[in-house]
Amino acid sequence: MKTILGIDLGTSSIKAMLLDIDSGVLDVAAQSYTVSIPHANYAEQAPEMWWDAAVTILKKLKEQHREAFDSIAAVGFSGQMHGLVITDEHGIPLRPAIIWLD
Repeated sequence: MKTILGIDLGTSSIKAMLLDIDSGVLDVAAQSYTVSIPHANYAEQAPEMWWDAAVTILKKLKEQHREAFDSIAAVGFSGQMHGLVITDEHGIPLRPAIIWLD
């Protein structure tokens, strides 16, 4: 068995699909999250929230489809557009990400 893992980081949720290359979709998992609007015309999200949501859905897929998860041959990733994540020299976010809704 060979599988493909697809991950989509969206504005309101992250989704992942585990796909068997011979038989098709095995499962889809999603985790929603919020957008922070601290002031008028501002839209932000904490990158750590994206990471935590990704870990949650990937653990779920791994627990429910161990053999398929262990057979991942490729990973595809897409992310929301026009987001600014400002980091320090170690890649640690310095503030919430400014997202395209801003």
